[in-house]
Amino acid sequence: MNRMHTACRPTRARLACIVFGAALLGAGVAAGQGNRPDTPATVFYQEASWAPDGASLLLSVYRGQGYDIMRISAEGGRATPLTRGSGSNYWTTYAPDGKRIAFKSKAGERTDIHVMNTDGSDRRPLTDDAWEDSGPHWSPDGASIVFTSKRNDSWTLHIMDANGENVRQIGSTEVDEWNPAFSPDGMRIVFYATEDDGDHVYVMNVDGTERKRLAPGVFPSWSPDGAWIAYDYQNDIYLVRPEGGNPRHLVTDGWCPRWSPDGSKIAFIRGNWPQSEVYLVESDGSDFQRLTGPHIFQ
Repeated sequence: MNRMHTACRPTRARLACIVFGAALLGAGVAAGQGNRPDTPATVFYQEASWAPDGASLLLSVYRGQGYDIMRISAEGGRATPLTRGSGSNYWTTYAPDGKRIAFKSKAGERTDIHVMNTDGSDRRPLTDDAWEDSGPHWSPDGASIVFTSKRNDSWTLHIMDANGENVRQIGSTEVDEWNPAFSPDGMRIVFYATEDDGDHVYVMNVDGTERKRLAPGVFPSWSPDGAWIAYDYQNDIYLVRPEGGNPRHLVTDGWCPRWSPDGSKIAFIRGNWPQSEVYLVESDGSDFQRLTGPHIFQ
């Protein structure tokens, strides 16, 4: 299962996959003499996240020279680039009012959380320090952003005010914690942790209390009504209740699920490094639609 967990500290297997995959991608682009430069034969999508109005999605896409962020209509069509060749930019989250985007930006040795307008303008760092920061998610009231940071020896969950101030730790330093997301009511956080027995989805209160393991898996996403958490496990997508219980299988061959704001659809990634695509599926697991393809770069 050669997925590229770019928010994570790679295990040996993942690190080998990343290095080998990057070499393959570079070779493929160089060899593709018959392809237009703006329509590469190989692309890798790491994530697709919804705009608050559900009309579009942000894509985190690798095309040979780092990740960039693009916006695409939920109906498909051509994508609009929001970042261009300025390091690697991915793990996006919209402000609830839909006016700004926060994301991880890696340039050289620096890895910070940045914010920009939805057209890519007025970009600036929210974190500006020597630590690596990743995986931001905006709170429903717009006041806070939760993220993971290597401010300790491990990747640990933190919260900061939406202006980048008042950073405080809420996670555990005993494990690595990834991809946090607020519940729709803003009272809890879902995330996954890498432990000795593998990756597991957790929920906890926003202050770090009442931490509960739900299921083995990664890349969790809360449904808009708060009733379900979607996640992926061994390249399939499952649903589980926030209070726990038996998981329900939803999609075969899919990962990194993200709910639409009205809860009717789930965006997910299908494919392995160095090539993947973005799909949409009804929340009951029916009616698949492929959103990406060479046409989005034309």
